[in-house]
Amino acid sequence: MGSGLWPLMRSWLPDLLAILRGGFIALFTCANDFSDLRGETLVWELLGARMLMAPQRNPFKAATIVHEPPASVLAHPEWSCSSCFVYAICGRKEKAPALPELGRETQLEKQLLKLACEHKRTQEPSPMP
Repeated sequence: MGSGLWPLMRSWLPDLLAILRGGFIALFTCANDFSDLRGETLVWELLGARMLMAPQRNPFKAATIVHEPPASVLAHPEWSCSSCFVYAICGRKEKAPALPELGRETQLEKQLLKLACEHKRTQEPSPMP
């Protein structure tokens, strides 16, 4: 949801808005900190979500880490480890701007597109766990 890939981020938007509008507790996991966790945090900030449980390493993560071959000995390759981080949200911050009405998310989509492009441009892989 927060990788910086616009089609993926956009596809999540209706569900994220429904979760926030419903005031549900929602637990999320993600596969890395440099892309997924950072991006998801940015998306939730944009939407005014209230963090119920701050992001943290998940003790029940997958055992396998998938990574690209390093470009050099010094480079950090991109990596993923399913459910490596976990966090929870519930509702919205008290002073968060109102969410758009259903079917009127165009302005929010533009903000999300800008966020996705900037996030993708500034990603720098962290060391593998």
